[in-house]
Amino acid sequence: MSNGKRRLDNWISGYLEYTKEFESPTTFLMWTAISTIGAALQRKVRLEWGADVYYPNFYIVLVAPPGRARKGSAMSPARDMLRTLQVPLSADRITLAALVQDLSSATDSIIEHDRAGTRTHSSLTIFSPEFAVFCGRENLELMMALADWFDCSDKWENKTKTMGSEEVIGVFVNLIGATTPSLVQRHFQEMLVGGGLASRVIFVCEQSRRFTSPTPFFVLSEEGTKLKKDLIHDLAVIRNLTGPFRMTENYIKTYGEWYTNMPEICPFDEQHFGSYWSRRSVHVRKLSMIISAARDNELVVHESDLKAAIQLIEDAEAKMPDVFAGVGSAQDSEIIYKIAEFIKRSGTTNFGAVMREFLLDTNQTQLRHTLLALRDANFCQFDGALNSITATTRIQFNADFKKGESCKC
Repeated sequence: MSNGKRRLDNWISGYLEYTKEFESPTTFLMWTAISTIGAALQRKVRLEWGADVYYPNFYIVLVAPPGRARKGSAMSPARDMLRTLQVPLSADRITLAALVQDLSSATDSIIEHDRAGTRTHSSLTIFSPEFAVFCGRENLELMMALADWFDCSDKWENKTKTMGSEEVIGVFVNLIGATTPSLVQRHFQEMLVGGGLASRVIFVCEQSRRFTSPTPFFVLSEEGTKLKKDLIHDLAVIRNLTGPFRMTENYIKTYGEWYTNMPEICPFDEQHFGSYWSRRSVHVRKLSMIISAARDNELVVHESDLKAAIQLIEDAEAKMPDVFAGVGSAQDSEIIYKIAEFIKRSGTTNFGAVMREFLLDTNQTQLRHTLLALRDANFCQFDGALNSITATTRIQFNADFKKGESCKC
């Protein structure tokens, strides 16, 4: 499908151009492109770092409130391109046994020109627009397997009571998923953090779409159709790359300076991301390979690749704490504001009336917490059964509680 010569200057830039009319945030499109290149490269390229070897796989999770940032739209074109090239993708299954079967089915062999003989690898990409559904609830076994697979071990063995021992040679698992902050917090926060998976995940967080695009028709135009063909062509070229990446002297020097000056303790949300911080340098090295492969076939990582990788990581980290601590805080405060306004307009109301008014914005437990917070702030009063909720004289709260401000309740 490919003669080895590229049509585009840079695959990531090409993907951003192809999706330029998409409402999805640029960060979602960028990290989707990164994951797509990793999926194409598979376990056929590597970065040798002393006694360690790194491969270009990532666990990337796009996080945004439901329906507000077009997470699935950012991922869809890339998945279609990978399917066109028949890159092994996981089915939308949630059991570990089914996933191991997908991984075993992806086993292939390559001839490496720098080494005699062939190599066996089992390279699989998980594309999961509904990451919480993919993982399931309390599926600790699957989470632990994902954590194991990230490091791309030469051999992974799984022993089960019913199936005996299963063995996968040359593991390579690449993952991109999408979810909402509430699903992370409610359904698998403990598994992500406690099971060690969070240290291997790059959470890319956004609050809303980047703009309103009522007519995103570029992809259907003649120019868009040609660009898609060029993207698929170059992705096929990328898929044919094999062997180790070389590092320039400036790359090594700059990396050493950056690594030496990196704080030992995570400067943001150390409770949740302390383990991630210990793997931060690994993500940067892997990302250097992706950025290089997006540009050309030379398999050389330059200082500019390193700097671009560091910048991408730092940009993601600026919003990463929102996954567990603050995503949706502005949205939550807006709902609280609306509830307070409703009580003010009503004068006296009850729990059922408030619940009916905000049925699509909250649930019973959250509403009770909101009412308790408003009562403690002296915005309203109510009886124990919440049959009578009355606005207080302090309901003139515009100066105290402004719409859109973060609420610490």
